[in-house]
Formats: sequence, C-alpha cells, structure tokens
Amino acid sequence: MKTINLGYRGGSYGGSIPIVKGVRFRVGAHRGHIAKEDKLVETSRGVLIVTNKRLFFTSISGP
Repeated sequence: MKTINLGYRGGSYGGSIPIVKGVRFRVGAHRGHIAKEDKLVETSRGVLIVTNKRLFFTSISGP
C-alpha cells in the first residue's frame, strides 16, 4: 500500500478591510486539506521462494 497525493481541496472565505491607501487587512477563514488516497501499487516484480528456513526473492526487470 502506498499513499498517493491527489491534490488540494477546499478553499477560504472572507474579505479584506482597507486600513490606509494601498494597505488592506485580510480577514477570513481557511477550510482546506490535501486529498490523499491509499492505493495498492506495484513496486517490484520477481519470484519469491519460501522454505522453512529462508526467504528468497529474485527481482525481475521488465516493462
């Protein structure tokens, strides 16, 4: 299993209040999160041999 980031979801709301000419004070709230998904992803291919004493894994390179 591997966690894959799908991007950012959500946003903010609010407004800004003018203080002096050219300067504004921003007020509001932020409601967002990074969307993630757990997915089964192939990381390698190979042959796994299991005996009563050892584990053997031979990697196979391919497309």
